Amino acid sequence: MPNNAVTLLGALKERLFVVPDYQRPYAWEKRQLDDLWQDLDLMADGSKHYTGTLVLKDRSTEHLTDAGDTVVECEVVDGQQRLTTCLILIDRLRRAFGSMANEQARSRADNLARTYGRVSIDGVPKARLQLADDLNEHWLTCILGDGQQAKAQLTAGEERLELAAAFFDSRIASLIGGFDEETALTTLQRLQTRVTNGLRFLVYEVEPESHAGEIFETLNGRGRDLTEMEKIKNYLLFLADSLPPARAAALVGEINRAWSRIYDHLAGYNANEDLLLRAHWLATQDPSARSWRGAVSVKEFLSRERFIPGSARLTVSEQSEEDAEQLQDDLVNTVAAYVTSLQNCALFTREFLDPRAAFQSFDDHAAPSRASSAHLRRSGVTAIFRPLLFAARLTHPRDGQLYVDLVDACERYSARVFAIGQKRSDSGQARLYRLAFELYSDSPAKAVLDEINELTWTYGDDDTVRAGLGPHENWYWRPGHKYFLYEYELSKAARPSDVQDFETHFIGSRSPRTTEHILPQKPRWDSDDWDTFTEEEHAQLVNGIGNLMLTDDNSSYSRKPFASKKGVRGQQTPPCYAESKLFQEREVAETFESWTAATIDQRRRALVTWALERWPITPPVTGSVEDEIPVGADDALELDTEDDAITAASEEMSS
Repeated sequence: MPNNAVTLLGALKERLFVVPDYQRPYAWEKRQLDDLWQDLDLMADGSKHYTGTLVLKDRSTEHLTDAGDTVVECEVVDGQQRLTTCLILIDRLRRAFGSMANEQARSRADNLARTYGRVSIDGVPKARLQLADDLNEHWLTCILGDGQQAKAQLTAGEERLELAAAFFDSRIASLIGGFDEETALTTLQRLQTRVTNGLRFLVYEVEPESHAGEIFETLNGRGRDLTEMEKIKNYLLFLADSLPPARAAALVGEINRAWSRIYDHLAGYNANEDLLLRAHWLATQDPSARSWRGAVSVKEFLSRERFIPGSARLTVSEQSEEDAEQLQDDLVNTVAAYVTSLQNCALFTREFLDPRAAFQSFDDHAAPSRASSAHLRRSGVTAIFRPLLFAARLTHPRDGQLYVDLVDACERYSARVFAIGQKRSDSGQARLYRLAFELYSDSPAKAVLDEINELTWTYGDDDTVRAGLGPHENWYWRPGHKYFLYEYELSKAARPSDVQDFETHFIGSRSPRTTEHILPQKPRWDSDDWDTFTEEEHAQLVNGIGNLMLTDDNSSYSRKPFASKKGVRGQQTPPCYAESKLFQEREVAETFESWTAATIDQRRRALVTWALERWPITPPVTGSVEDEIPVGADDALELDTEDDAITAASEEMSS
């Protein structure tokens, strides 16, 4: 709670508020009204709740009230929606008090009217808050008063004012319904105190000569919205604040330390906060993609209603002290468990993305874990598998072999289904998410691995691989062509260290020059260099996988004939395939005497055979697995920025 936050009465003191015409009309609807009512219901008696900011501009116009008080007119530059709503609620409270026969209740009603409703200036009642011209008549006549407007149809702003008044009337009636008058009075007094003393505002005053419209635009148009990660942290801190001081301080410290570690783990790896939150939720809470709505989902899971003692709510509840202590224990344990698992998943994200990750918990499997993670990263699609990786590491924290087996299974899926098969990006997504949740919920790891392999066959069987590597498939424009060719290079190298880092071919200004078209994209048709190809054959074959290789710099090959590109052993200049550092270039030089449509197809078929061996799947005995959960538009795969960064680099390369 900010130290300079003031009560509603403190904000109103010695002021008359005017909402200028540049402000939008009253806009709150049921969702915002529900949120405010819940804040009041769950606010403990005597506690403080920060509710918003008021930015005010002094108009330098003073009035002397008939009671002898001096009030200054102020424009409400920002915060008018919440201020208006609070004053509507107070007016409905005034009416509820006024309807009681109890003298104390009527005295309360009169006091609310004088303090928050209207003041008298030169014998004329004037509202504490004047709305903009398009709403002010309805505000004064129908909301604060009991009159009617002589108009056939209300504006949208007027309808929302009426909605707010009716909403609070209904909530107040439900709150005191069935109580005797004494209990009803006590309950309304508690509600009034929470509104007038519990809600706190930060009040900022700007200079009278400031241009209020510009200030309003700056406040509402240029500020950075809170991230979902920030919203969740703030909500957890708010929950902690409901605990006794010592327990609150301990939990706040734990939350702050966890968030510091989370940001540290994600920094430097282009890691997406939203993907971390989403994948963690899908793995640990609910595997339905539609269930994740950011901070809203976490607020519903950790609803304040679960942890606030009934005795602290406006509604009367019989509850023992032991029950209240149990709720505090539940709050601490539930928040701590969420924070700890999220923090761990941030570490898992870091280790997955870091080529030099220690994987300290895996001992002898650290090196295989790094290698398998690198294979999956290079595939370009990882977001769909992140819940599975989180579930495995949360439930089997020291099982490095399981992690390697799982990552390898995910890479096979990514290669066969997405890179080669070119299936829809949500293919199998719903089932993969559910498998992650089942693994987290103690399903046997082997059963999960078996089902991933069966699902891979469903969407990427051997025929799909053969078709995806067909003779007329355009591979050059696929984001995954360098991944495919790089994995081929790795498989043929004597040692992985003999192969340059993937980023050498994929990232930076040289990346467009690291894919070689053996048959050039633009051959010289006026020469006989490539006269074995017709222009029609060229169009069909030039971007096929059989005609593509990784290279260090294709500018040295340009549109030369095959014999010049091939070169001979021992040739240093100009660069040639025969003396390349890359196996696949040397292989082409050693295998083929000429380059024709037939040799392109020969090489393509060899790559098909290699791909089936590199990403092998045994056909399931019982047939393919059906994706049990229908996938709609809302369940479509949301690629994270880590995946998008790879895709963007590919697109830049291909342009």
